[in-house]
Amino acid sequence: MNIKNLFLNLKKFRQRIPVASSNNLIILLAITLIILLSSFAFLFQRMVKSQRRSISSGPNIVRSEEGRNAAIKRIKELAGENVEVKYLATDKSLYNPQKVEETYQVGLDMYVIDQATNYIVFYSEKIRTNKDDPKKEYDYTPRYTSSQLEKMARAFMAKHAPSVDLSKLTYNPKIYDNRAFFRWEDTSRQLADTHKMAPFIQIGYSVGGDILSYTNTLIY
Repeated sequence: MNIKNLFLNLKKFRQRIPVASSNNLIILLAITLIILLSSFAFLFQRMVKSQRRSISSGPNIVRSEEGRNAAIKRIKELAGENVEVKYLATDKSLYNPQKVEETYQVGLDMYVIDQATNYIVFYSEKIRTNKDDPKKEYDYTPRYTSSQLEKMARAFMAKHAPSVDLSKLTYNPKIYDNRAFFRWEDTSRQLADTHKMAPFIQIGYSVGGDILSYTNTLIY
């Protein structure tokens, strides 16, 4: 839609309406308002698309390969030193649009890293784009009780998020038949643009002891 063309069409339409008619004048004003609103909506949509492109591919937020070495080192602390870490993308955070995150792949796993701190924000099985993609298999053999899994969760936090004081957070676990998610929330504040969600740190385990996912939004 071109704004110049909109006003040219408006001018032609105005020439066909008797100016003396008050009813026609009201109609003309209404049409003018509709055209202006449509123009502003069109410009706003273009601006939003432009901003999204700049976030996704802007050179100001994509780090060099050398700059990503610290993130890769952090991933290997969890995944193992001998794994192959593949960089995938850089984008805005879903938890805070003012933050920038990088996504990496290790085998069938996906890691999301906060670019500013190189902390792991999210870890889980990578997203499968079609039904033929390989699926990660988890151990659901009932080896551990929920109490044992909680101890494992706390030990994991102490090792991989040592700066987090769980005693100052609100404990909010979710226990299911074959899995359990151990979550601690900072209820004193809220994350940006996440429907008033409190920042949290969480890890999920299968009853067989496999890590299902890990999330840490406390850094935001």
